[in-house]
Amino acid sequence: MNALVEPLPEAEQAPPAAAGDSAGRRSSHRRRTHRDRRGAVVVLTAFLMVALLGLVALVVDLGYLMLAQTQLQEAADSAALAGSAVLAQGPAAARAEAQRFASLNMVGKTPVTIDPIHDVVLGHWDSVAHTFVPLSGADESLADSIQVTCRLEQSGGNPLFFSSLWGTQTAHPAAVSLAQSQCTQCGPFIGVNEVLMLGDARTDSYSSWAGPYSAATAGAQGSICSNGPIGLVGNVAVRGDAHPGPGQAVSKVGHASITGSTAPRTSAMQLPPVNFGTAAMLNDNQNIPMTLLGKNPLDGQGGLTLKAHDTLTLPPGTYYFSSVKLIGSSSLETSGPTTIYCTGSFDCGGGSLVNATQLPRNLQVYCTGPLCTLSGNSDFYGTIYGPSTRLVILGTADFYGTLVSSDLVVIGNPRLHADQSLGPLQGCVPFPRIVN
Repeated sequence: MNALVEPLPEAEQAPPAAAGDSAGRRSSHRRRTHRDRRGAVVVLTAFLMVALLGLVALVVDLGYLMLAQTQLQEAADSAALAGSAVLAQGPAAARAEAQRFASLNMVGKTPVTIDPIHDVVLGHWDSVAHTFVPLSGADESLADSIQVTCRLEQSGGNPLFFSSLWGTQTAHPAAVSLAQSQCTQCGPFIGVNEVLMLGDARTDSYSSWAGPYSAATAGAQGSICSNGPIGLVGNVAVRGDAHPGPGQAVSKVGHASITGSTAPRTSAMQLPPVNFGTAAMLNDNQNIPMTLLGKNPLDGQGGLTLKAHDTLTLPPGTYYFSSVKLIGSSSLETSGPTTIYCTGSFDCGGGSLVNATQLPRNLQVYCTGPLCTLSGNSDFYGTIYGPSTRLVILGTADFYGTLVSSDLVVIGNPRLHADQSLGPLQGCVPFPRIVN
């Protein structure tokens, strides 16, 4: 017989597996995992919010600084342009004008202020080397350029909005602008009514800031121009333009040559008369010494005359004469920055006007008389401005600088070398421009 297997007692039997236990455990695990993930997301979100706020702070402050920089640059540009436009009036006027125009600009709600001594620098812009040469002292009166620096200084700098969170409290935005004053005249050699060059005369250009003139490095900016006709006769060579007046022409006879344009001007030049300012009353005539031969060069009518191989050396300064006459191989010499005003005839036909520094910027001659004559064998370094004065250049001597006359006549072998480094002189209509 088969043995019967007796069932276990009910108490000893294993409890039947509940169908929902497995599902409950899985649900509880999911709830714990969800809570863990939510905790991780909260932590990650907190970190991301901090980073996002930092990025926003950075963007806001950088945007503000970029705006401040742009506004400062606009202020610097306007100040430099304004200052360069009045350089001919002297360093003090240029600094004051630059300061005034800077103050008209705002950075945010803060006016731009500059120190006219430390933030404004006068100097020369070398267009060849593209460098700015600062000037100081008396040389500032020769400046053709002005550099302006605008800064926003408030409580040690420019307060930032949010960057202090990262330890940066302030920034120091600044902008620099450099402007040069150029003449709107059509060239360095001007005969308002007419230009006539005869013989073997030449024109070219150089920069005295770069050093002495050299034919090997001479430029082609020796332009001539007029409101009337231009006549070139013989072997005249113009390295530059030759612009006659409206409706006028350039006539060439012989082997005359021009490297640049000969197009007539579209409008007539309007050059201002000589402005004597206070020179008639405030000048250095009282400092004029005796001549080398012990003569008094001044006559009773305010004229200056040198005779018989005599020599006079003028100290640097401003002089006012009713006439100037050099005869008998005499010599009038200057040793430093000198300005000469002459209301009558300026006749150096029998002598020489010598600028010992050989820097054209150190000798300025302003004439209102009917005639100015240069001749002889001594080179002339300087500028001549006389829009109502006929200028005649004779002989073999070279001319270094610029000139303005009513009628320009060049006869013989003179070489006219335009000095491009000259700053804005009286009679120059300023054309300021940003160069850097």
